Amino acid sequence: MNKIEYIADGETKNFTFNFAFFDVDDVCVQINGVTQTSGYTVNYVTNGENADIPYTGTNVAFNSAPAANDKITIYRSIKLNRPVDYQPTVKIDPVALNQDITFAIEVLKDFSQLLADFNDKYTDLTNFPLLETLNQNINSIMETISNMNINSKANTNMNNLTDAGRTAISNMIMPSSHYISITDNGPGTKYVAPAAGYILYRKLSTASGQYAELKNATTGYDVILYSSGANQSLTMNLMCAQGDEVEIWGTADGETRWLRFVYARGEI
Repeated sequence: MNKIEYIADGETKNFTFNFAFFDVDDVCVQINGVTQTSGYTVNYVTNGENADIPYTGTNVAFNSAPAANDKITIYRSIKLNRPVDYQPTVKIDPVALNQDITFAIEVLKDFSQLLADFNDKYTDLTNFPLLETLNQNINSIMETISNMNINSKANTNMNNLTDAGRTAISNMIMPSSHYISITDNGPGTKYVAPAAGYILYRKLSTASGQYAELKNATTGYDVILYSSGANQSLTMNLMCAQGDEVEIWGTADGETRWLRFVYARGEI
């Protein structure tokens, strides 16, 4: 048997095992089914220079005692490799051959243990009383769903919403009080909307005939304003969806009063 299990008492640190193995990494340790990679030491004895299996375990020593009622599992899982590489022009060494065959047999033993563990779990899973309970629970849920009155709920077209419901949905696309300031780097400035919302832009003109423009490069929709004199505030906003790329253009070269991305209420 290449597997042993314990229930911890909260004080014991050392848990014995006596199966043989080829490498320390072959010894696996679990606590409550979770494989451990540190916090313990595998102790063992050497079986001799020509031993078919070089090591035999003595105990697994934890740095700190596992908690009371923890399930400790120690088992062997041999890492697959070629212990011996036979050469066509070299006489086969009986010791190496025995070790090679022993390795293959021990791997099959580990595989047999895995099959036994799977069979135990499959037996529990297909236990008829458990299946009967599961079916009863499923039938109860289905009955509850079928008895639910969903006529008063919003359907996929949402054409039976109340006035309050329609107002709530409409308000979701309105501007919120949450915004992000955008740096104006001059004509050609680009900004990718992080969510659904609005770009707000206010630019001062320094002469008549100047313009400011917001363009949604993703949809092609844009807004543009022209000045009729100096010191006019060219103020505009442009709706955008998440991921839309917005470009800022224009010839108005006065102060940028605003350049912001304002979140829609539904995004907050």
